[in-house]
Amino acid sequence: MVKLGSDTGQVVLFDKRLDRYVAYGRFGAGGRKVARIESPDFIHRTRPELVIEPDEQDGPNTQFYGITVNLYEGVYVGMLWMFWIDEGRVGRIDFQLCHSRDGKRWVRDPDRRVFLPNGPEGAWDAYDMRGACRSVILPNRILIYYAGSPARHGEGGMGERGMDIGLATLRRDGRRGSLARASLGLPRCRRRPRHSSHETVHLPGSSPPRERERVARPTHPRTRKASARPMTADGLDMTPQFSGPAEALAGREIRLRFEMLRGKLYSFWFE
Repeated sequence: MVKLGSDTGQVVLFDKRLDRYVAYGRFGAGGRKVARIESPDFIHRTRPELVIEPDEQDGPNTQFYGITVNLYEGVYVGMLWMFWIDEGRVGRIDFQLCHSRDGKRWVRDPDRRVFLPNGPEGAWDAYDMRGACRSVILPNRILIYYAGSPARHGEGGMGERGMDIGLATLRRDGRRGSLARASLGLPRCRRRPRHSSHETVHLPGSSPPRERERVARPTHPRTRKASARPMTADGLDMTPQFSGPAEALAGREIRLRFEMLRGKLYSFWFE
């Protein structure tokens, strides 16, 4: 067995669909990048496969110091530890999001927005941040534990007090949302057709009463259409009430269209 080194945190989780353990880290990645292995028992394992590395948009002074990964509602959700190098081996670390359907082909935010930024100058997490290998997912919240330092990584230490542990919290499904503002009217957010064996749709979103509304319309291409009544709620699990024959769409390939006015849609799922 070939020994593989990695001087940062590793991620291990169990994928029920594969009936295997999956691990992520810098082992076998060829530097500060992210590799993946699979194993049924952690005695036998696959060869490391490079799955995420910086690209031209990141620039030459960008490295991935590590990653936090959760298998969330059947989707791999990652939080990359972005190492921005100022000079030599010295730099700053913050976090960006990415996701994958199979754990191998990862999609990053095209705008490369910062998910969890550093604290202000002098703060305990001003320059160096390291995420826990996984987040804690509760029924209504997501807990993101991470370590932080007021010193830049590579300056010969992590400050006089080392690294402290912090906690960031999110509402469930609150990592990213599609926002519709008043000036944009009623934008339509389309999703590719998918097959559903059930007719119930759930929507976590944010819409203060009397100010925002949301309409979800599952439609079967060319044949049937079912419209939902406007929704003005703010909640983690909202079920649209359809005025059309929604039950006739069960078991069919459908397309969802969302229309929003000053609202935010975080996700949707079928039950």
